Amino acid sequence: MTKEISLREMSEKLDVRPSIGRLCDTVMRYAPDKKGIVYAIDIKHAEHIAEYYRERGLKAYGYEVKKNEMGQLGVIDKDGNEVLPYIYNKVELKAHGLAKLYSKKKVDRERPWMDLKNGVRFVRRPKIVRYGFLDFSTTDGRMLYPRVKTRRMDENCFVMLDALTNGIEKGLQFRTFYIQPSEPERLYIYKEKIDDMQLWEDDSGGWAYRKDNECLLHPVSREVWLTRKEAWTEEMRRFEQDVNENTWLFEPRIEMKYTYAYSERLLADFEEIDLRIEHRADGTEQAYCRKYEYTKWKPVGVFAKVYPQAYDIRVVQNLNGKYIVRTKWFEPFENPEQEYDFAELLDNVILHIVQNGKEYWVYLENKVCFAKKPELVTIGFLNFLKMDDVYVEMSPYNNRKYRRKEIRMGKDICFLGSNDVLLKPSSREWRNHFYIHCRYADGKHYLLSKTMDEEDYATLYE
Repeated sequence: MTKEISLREMSEKLDVRPSIGRLCDTVMRYAPDKKGIVYAIDIKHAEHIAEYYRERGLKAYGYEVKKNEMGQLGVIDKDGNEVLPYIYNKVELKAHGLAKLYSKKKVDRERPWMDLKNGVRFVRRPKIVRYGFLDFSTTDGRMLYPRVKTRRMDENCFVMLDALTNGIEKGLQFRTFYIQPSEPERLYIYKEKIDDMQLWEDDSGGWAYRKDNECLLHPVSREVWLTRKEAWTEEMRRFEQDVNENTWLFEPRIEMKYTYAYSERLLADFEEIDLRIEHRADGTEQAYCRKYEYTKWKPVGVFAKVYPQAYDIRVVQNLNGKYIVRTKWFEPFENPEQEYDFAELLDNVILHIVQNGKEYWVYLENKVCFAKKPELVTIGFLNFLKMDDVYVEMSPYNNRKYRRKEIRMGKDICFLGSNDVLLKPSSREWRNHFYIHCRYADGKHYLLSKTMDEEDYATLYE
C-alpha cells in the first residue's frame, strides 16, 4: 500500500507537463549536444517524456525492462510491444536506444550490445552517427547500420561509408533493402521486378513499387500488382516463344573481315573488285580477278551466275543451280560448302536465303537468323532489326534479343535490357559499351565496367 501511494504521489508531481518541461529546458540549455538517460516512474511517464522531447526536436526512445514470473527479463517499447523476449538474466538500457544484454546464450556472451531499433548485435558499444536523413549505429565508423525499426537486419546488413559519397538525399538502397527520405523509420525489402519496376515490401506487409530511374516509392495493392504481373508474364511468354520459334544463330561459317554496323550498310556503297567475266557458249560464266593492275588475271571458277560483292562477300550460283556464299575473291568459307536453293545479299548486311522451301534472313554481323523479314528501326543513336516485338541491335558484339520496353533511350545514352549501357560514340569510336555493376538509390547514378565478370579487376566508372 505504501509503495502504491508513493508511486501515485510521484506521478502527481513528476508526470505533469510543467515538471517534464523544466527537465527538458535544463537539457536543452546546459547539455544540448550530450547523450543521456532519463529515468521515468513507469512506461506511461516515459511515453509522456519522450513525446514532449520529440515535440521540441530532441530524439527520445521509450523502452522499459520487464520481468516475467520466472524472473527473466525482457524489453517492451512505449506502446507495450515486445522488443526483446523474456530470456535475459540482466538488461542494461543505455542512451540512444542501446542495450547491453546478459544471458547464458553464446550470442549474448560474444556480442552483448544491441541497437534496439534495428536489432543488430555488436561486440562493443556502438556509437550513433548521422548522414543525410538517417542515423546509423557503428563501432568503427566505416560499417554503418541504418537505424530503422525492423528485425530483418543482422550484422551483415551494413552500408560502407564510401558508398555514401553521392549522398542519400534521394534514398538509401543497400543489400536487398531500401529506405526513402519521406519514411526514415520504414525499411522496404526487395521482392521482384517487372521490366523497369521493382516491387518492395515493408515490415507490415505493405507493397510499393519504384521505377529504375526514380527514387520515390508508389504504394500499390496486391490485386493491381498481381494483375500487372500476370499481363507481363503472358507478354514474356509470347516474346520468348517468338524468339525460340523465329530466331536462332546462323551456323554456316561466313566470316566478316570488317564491321559495317556503323558505316556502309547499303549495297550501293560498295565497288566491285578488279573482275573480268567471260560469258561462255553454254551460258555459264568464267570469272577472273586480280588484286593489282600489274598482276596477272587469276581464274577463280566457272559459275552459272556471278553476283556483285558487298560487305567483302559475294553470292555465286554453281553449275548445279545451287547458291553458295564466298569471299569477294571467290574463296570458299568452309569445306564442304553450304548450298542454298536461293541466296542474295540485301542492304543492312543481310543475307536472304531459301532452303528446303523456307525463307530466312541472316544479319551477318552477329549471325542472328530471322524466320520473318526484319525491318530497320532507328531508336536514338542506335539501329535495330525488328521482327514483330523482337529487336536485335545492329552490332557485331551483341546478338541478344530485346523487347521494345527493354530499350530505354536517353540523351546520348541507352539502357539495353537489365545490365547493358551504351553511350553515344564520338566520331572516333565505334562503340561505347558498359555493364552495370551497381545502381545507386536515386536511380540516376551507376557504377559501370567494361566487363561483366565480377572477379575481373577492370576499371569502374561512375
